[in-house]
Amino acid sequence: MNYRRLGRTGLEVSEIGFGAEWMPGDDQEKVSRLVDFAAEQGVNIVDCWMADPAVRRVLGNAVCAHRDKWIVQGHFGAT
Repeated sequence: MNYRRLGRTGLEVSEIGFGAEWMPGDDQEKVSRLVDFAAEQGVNIVDCWMADPAVRRVLGNAVCAHRDKWIVQGHFGAT
């Protein structure tokens, strides 16, 4: 995986991110498997713009075991 510096933050983010907008209705097991697979490939940034608390919860549960390795990109005013 290739990484790039994120602005002036000093953070190194993967060139490929985990876009989670297609997850509404997916169960915890499926989301956790997808997050684990992405991490195994070197992905370390997740785009989380969904306002639905259920989607945020399963995604949060999936990344929490390795939260220190993930960069979460959120959106203000998306809804």
